[in-house]
Order: sequence, then structure tokens, then C-alpha cells
Amino acid sequence: IFISIFCYQPKEAHLNPGSYNLRINHLKNPLGIDAKGNLFSFLTEEKGPFKASLLLDNKTIDTKEIKLNQTYSFFFKEPFEYNKRYKYMVESSSSKSELEFETALKLEAPFIKPKNKTIFCPIFVKDFNITKEIKRARLYITGLGLYLAYINNKKVGNAYLTPGYNDYDYYLRYQTYNITDLLKEKNNIEVHMGEGWYKGRFHWFNNTFGDEYKLCLHILIEFKDESVLNILSDETWKVKTSKEVSNSIYDGEEIDFTIPESPLEGVNITEENYTFIPDFGAPIIEHEILNPELYISPKGEQILDFKQNMVGFVRYKGYLKKGQSLTMRHGEVLQEECFYNENYRTSANSSLKYIGDGEKRIYEPKFTFFGFRYVLIEGLEKVDPKEFEGVVLYTDLENTISCVTDNSKINQLIHNAYWGQKGNFLDVPTDCPQRDERLGWAGDTQVFVNTACYNMDTYIFYKKYMNDIRGDQILYFNGDIAAYSPSLKHQAMNGGAV
Repeated sequence: IFISIFCYQPKEAHLNPGSYNLRINHLKNPLGIDAKGNLFSFLTEEKGPFKASLLLDNKTIDTKEIKLNQTYSFFFKEPFEYNKRYKYMVESSSSKSELEFETALKLEAPFIKPKNKTIFCPIFVKDFNITKEIKRARLYITGLGLYLAYINNKKVGNAYLTPGYNDYDYYLRYQTYNITDLLKEKNNIEVHMGEGWYKGRFHWFNNTFGDEYKLCLHILIEFKDESVLNILSDETWKVKTSKEVSNSIYDGEEIDFTIPESPLEGVNITEENYTFIPDFGAPIIEHEILNPELYISPKGEQILDFKQNMVGFVRYKGYLKKGQSLTMRHGEVLQEECFYNENYRTSANSSLKYIGDGEKRIYEPKFTFFGFRYVLIEGLEKVDPKEFEGVVLYTDLENTISCVTDNSKINQLIHNAYWGQKGNFLDVPTDCPQRDERLGWAGDTQVFVNTACYNMDTYIFYKKYMNDIRGDQILYFNGDIAAYSPSLKHQAMNGGAV
């Protein structure tokens, strides 16, 4: 058998003349990075030598001579200062490239939690006014379990499932967002919180890490007159009940929009002792959009077929009358040409349910994800597939190579490997994204890691996962490697997988 193979870099990987494609921690536009542990690199087709410089306030504070036969990447003198804007510059005798980056503010705000412990999936609320012209505004935020922030009814950033999944007793990441363009004279910030990996049921256990919702944030606004405004999570915030009836990594979400607006209640400041780290991973973001076809099963079931196993959720852009219920059940395969998901096992319900209030809106979950190809639709008399779209979620990683042959079966195999990576790279390298597991099995990722690193630039992804493994070694396994990581506070077996 003779097979022609053509491998190539994606178009964006080819360099423009004079551009060195500067990266920090393999990221193009780093915002709010840590003050230490930052890896610098660049791409070039020139021979050099090159001069790499680090500048603060337009003053050079460190330089390096780079010879390509000696290094692939390098560090500047550390630690940097927190809450500073630096410039990274690479130049040769013929070209020069610059990249500005920003270190995070050191988050030292207190945690707040609802006084009323019975509130499910709280929404923390605060209003504030601005009377000066803004130069720059940042939001530094973390929460337990998951959080989504909205300023003036607009979502902050493009990330999902923040602050991510790790052993929160080992470290807690916080994210930095540029909110300059979201602010007005009168402002409202809402932070919605969900169960996630921290508080909800996960891997047959309840409340692995904690049983209270907690929020910590710092808004820093710099004005053009050089004054600043600091807004912290404190006792001036209020909290209200959301319209979430339930949400879970495994079971999905139910949201009832007919639930009346709840009164605002008070919050308590809570003393916590978490190790804060500026987020050093890449966010989980929306990538591809898949458009489904409608399939009617022999039972008369209305099933959306997305023609591809995918990980993420279904977005509904249709209309629900007040009190009308829409349920979506997710599955990977059909059984006797009918909907089937018993392979998800009994403890993964994997459904979405919305109860409409008669208002026009876009329906999508906030705090969960699914692995699926087929979605059973219940509650609509006639399903229009054009009102649905599959939102593909995975960690924001850049494709580094493509491979095409003249053999369709091998092309399909390569395609499957890519989609297997997309589906299992959600902050940790999971073993499966659909059933009641979704754990970071070390053996699974060891088998796949070489392929993963060919397909995508996985530096920052595996840096985060290796940090998780190291934490389990230190906290629970006396130097041994857990079978999966995060180990859920030693719920994993010792060793064996790697």
C-alpha cells in the first residue's frame, strides 16, 4: 500500500518578514501573569544573533544575547513586580518586534459568602458610579465553586468554567480581565456562582472540597488624572438567589426563568487561607460551532444529530412561552435507531432543562458541559434545527500542524485524534468527557501526550497538569504519583497508571 502524506504548519504559523512572533509562556497576549516563572520565546527564520530586552517604564532592566543553536526559550531576571506593565523586545541587525504584557495585581481582598446558607447558586451584586475619565480598568477575581461575572449585563471575558479545576487546597487560581470598555457612569456588577468541581457532586463524592459559595475580587480603575478607585469584595456587597434550580458537572442544569426576582440579602466576610496564584493556564473557551440535522427515530423522538462527537453544550435561540419547558438529553450513540445514553451510567443525567418566561432570550448553560453527538429534544411540538447550535468547548490551545494523506481512512483517523484531544482537554486531560468520570487519568494522557504535542502547542496545558500531579505528590502520596490528578484529596489510587 502506497500512501502520500503532506504535513504542514497552519497559515498563521508562517512568519511575516521582520516579525518574531513573540510569546510569553507560549501566549500571544498575556494579561495578568505571575511575577515569576515566565518563559520567553520567539520564532524566526533568520540566523541572528538576537538581542532580547525587558523594559519597564521604557527603561531597559534586563538584556540577553540569543544564539539559536544554544536555546529555544529563556528567562529574564525575576521576580518581576506585581501590577506592572512591561515590554518584551527582540531585535537583530535588520528587524525588531515588541510585545507589551502585564503582571497581575497581588490579590489580597477578603472572601465573602451569603449570610443565608440556604441560597443555591447565589448572585453577588454591587452598584458603583464613575465620574472621571477612565485610563484603564481591571477585574481580578476568583470563586469557589465556579463563577461568571457580568458588568452592566455583559459577560466579562470569553472563558467558561472559571476559575478552573485543580486541588483548591493546594492552590487557587485567579483571573485578570480588561473591563475598561464595559464601564459607564453608573455600573452594576453581578457574579453568578455554580457548583462545579469544588462544591457539587463529583466522582461519586459530594462536596469534595467545600460546601459554601465564596467570592473574592478586586476591581482596579485607573483614571486619566492618575487617581485610582479600588472596589473589593467586602460587606458592602449584596447577594440574591439565582434562577438556577440545579446544576452539576455530571447532571447538567435546570433553569426556571419564571422564578421571581429575589430580594437582596447580606454577605459575611470569611477568613480563608488559600494559596492564590495568577492564572498560569489557558482558559476554556468557545471554539467551533456545529449545526445539527433533525432526525426522527422509530419511536417518533426528535433528535438533533451534530454529525460529530463533541464536547460543550447546545445553545437554543428559539422562543419559549411562559411556563413552557424545554429539555435536552445528551447521548453519543443511537440504540436500535433510537436515543440512548445508558452508557453514561446512572449517576450522569447529562440534561439541560429550561422553563421559559415568555421573554426573548438565548438559552445556554453556565456551569456544565457535555460529551455527545445526539441530543433528544423534549417540550417542543416541532423542532427547527436552525434554532440550535453546538458550542464546542476546550482549552484555548493553538494548532501547530496538519496532516493530509490520499487515504480517506487515515485522514479520518487523524481527524478522530484531533477531536479526541479537543474533547478531553478541558483544563485537565480527562479520560472521557461524557459519563460520570471525567478525571485526569495519568495513564491515559501518558499514552497520548506525544500526539497531543504534535497536534497543538500544549506547553501551558501540561505545565498546569504537571503542577496538579506535583501537588498530589506533596499533599497526599508521599512522592508517589496518583492514578489520576487532581486526586480529589486522595480518592485516587496510588500509582500504577504512570
